[in-house]
Amino acid sequence: MNNKYKQGMKSAHLIDRDTREWVILGICLAGALGVLPFTIHRFLEGDWAIALFDCFVMIAMLGLFLYVYRARRTELASLILASLLIVSQILTVAIKGPDQLIWSFPCSIGVYYLIQPQWALLSSSAAGLSIISLISNQVDGSTLGAYLVTFIVTNAFTMLFVMRNRYQTEQLEELSYKDPLTNCFNRRSFEQALQELALAPPNKEQLSIVLFELEDFERMNAQLGHLSVDEALIHLSDLVRTQLHSGERLYRISRSKFVVLPIQLALEESKQFAKRIKTLVEHSQIQQDVNFELSIGVAEREPDESPRNCLRRADKHREHSTVDFSHQNIG
Repeated sequence: MNNKYKQGMKSAHLIDRDTREWVILGICLAGALGVLPFTIHRFLEGDWAIALFDCFVMIAMLGLFLYVYRARRTELASLILASLLIVSQILTVAIKGPDQLIWSFPCSIGVYYLIQPQWALLSSSAAGLSIISLISNQVDGSTLGAYLVTFIVTNAFTMLFVMRNRYQTEQLEELSYKDPLTNCFNRRSFEQALQELALAPPNKEQLSIVLFELEDFERMNAQLGHLSVDEALIHLSDLVRTQLHSGERLYRISRSKFVVLPIQLALEESKQFAKRIKTLVEHSQIQQDVNFELSIGVAEREPDESPRNCLRRADKHREHSTVDFSHQNIG
């Protein structure tokens, strides 16, 4: 790996993390720090069984923290951490008795942030039933009832909150990387894609960039109106998406400019791809008679060339052609 790639990876470890990574890192760190004083106290008191178990939980959480921090893989870590929280609340009560019931509530809440809500509800319910069976002969009916009601309310509110939060997060994430008009990936997503390609180790696969733009955009807006031009952009992006293969994305990087990236094809094959787009556009039907100029540029990435420079070459060598939609009926 070159130095640039290593520096990029170090920066990514610090700042470029998704929400799921931060949740796991936060739960692991908070859990380990929260258990630490109890572990020390129980060792000093000679309460060896629970002290050793606390020590195991703390080490497991620190291990998961380091794993996610370095590997940035969350699926397996989420399952292990959720299982650890479920088992911990049951064994803590089994070892120390009803005095440890309070730990079941934060553990149950944490599970909802790690796995799907329906699985979290199922596993938390199983843990709750196990705890009830353990303490039923050790507490009176009012204490048992209070625990049961509190457990049900805690799980119900946590599930509703997490489901709502996940929905809002998904909506916000989509707005952050999608263009709301055309549903293409936006400029921000495009910059991230260029950065990932620049940091990736070199490989032998060919890579091309296809760029196309509607010329005289301001004239079209003045002549046809914003709504008609917006409809043309939506129609154009929908047509291009029908030609994309797995792994290829369509980006809208300015008001009238679009890029397809990455295309794992040589230059001539990428040019054929661009011609198919042009042909599709020429034979399509849109909302209103339109006559505009579509320019298309294609460039194949050269060895050791940055993706951004490849994009500049594609933009510089765009070929212009008039796309005529006049005298076509609304489809």
